[in-house]
Amino acid sequence: MKKNIFLSLALVLAILSAFFYPQCAGKVDPGKPPVVVDSVHQDWHCTPIAPMQTTERAVGMRGKFHQVGATLKIGFIGGTTAQRDAVKAAYARWAQSANLKFEYPASGNTNIRVSFSPGSAWSYVGIDCNSIPQQYATLNFGFGGTATIDHEAGHSLALLHEQQLAGGVCWNEANVIADLSGPPNNWNLATIRFNVLDYHNPANVITTGYDKTSIMHYSTPARWTCNNVAIPGGTAISTADRAFVALQYPGVIPPPPPPPPPSGVTLTPAQRNEIVRLLNKSKATTDAAKVASDSANVLVKKIVGF
Repeated sequence: MKKNIFLSLALVLAILSAFFYPQCAGKVDPGKPPVVVDSVHQDWHCTPIAPMQTTERAVGMRGKFHQVGATLKIGFIGGTTAQRDAVKAAYARWAQSANLKFEYPASGNTNIRVSFSPGSAWSYVGIDCNSIPQQYATLNFGFGGTATIDHEAGHSLALLHEQQLAGGVCWNEANVIADLSGPPNNWNLATIRFNVLDYHNPANVITTGYDKTSIMHYSTPARWTCNNVAIPGGTAISTADRAFVALQYPGVIPPPPPPPPPSGVTLTPAQRNEIVRLLNKSKATTDAAKVASDSANVLVKKIVGF
């Protein structure tokens, strides 16, 4: 009897897990589904995006940042050379502002494991990656390009969704739910609220305000907002994103300035010889012209009787 009860409970949990979280080939830890589920199709907005003025800020999850100066080891679960290189390039971009180092060992334990299951993109947040068993991915990069992987890498460094910052977007909830519950996302209400509509608890986040251009901000069509004005969202790591991670991971040494332009010109021996030859030729021509001019003057004086 007890065995049947346990089997029934396990079946219920499995069904609930399938309902609330995406199933990914990269294997999500069943005991701890991702805090952030970004299974958003790259063409998820179907209306034109209008430019807006921005106030640049960023947001991160309190207590989830890695140790400053840490070396994070990143492993791959599958993926082509191009896909893996895209991941490495994303972390290199973040490392320009965040005092973190990233290594890609061929074997052994890793802090972050990236899978490439098509159709979804998600990541655990910050140090939560360290608590996921080694056989499971902590980040999936299954669609999109530079913006997508920069966004997911940002989550793994403890950054959160900018569009969920209180005081930011005023949502037209009915339209958001209607659009995201259908193709291509097919999200249930819990996922929609978790990833889009629910605002962050101010007690759980570190932020200096709202940044419409943050790489952590979803592109938002006009029909999703209360005032029917679109928000472009981030297509690259913004200036505010960089300033924010520099504060959370301080100590990045800026690259040295480019060397000044040369103050003189360095010539090869052959070039110097050619210049001397041309100068001598010019001088000879000038001398010949002067001789001809002097002769002409003498002849003129004779003719006119001077």
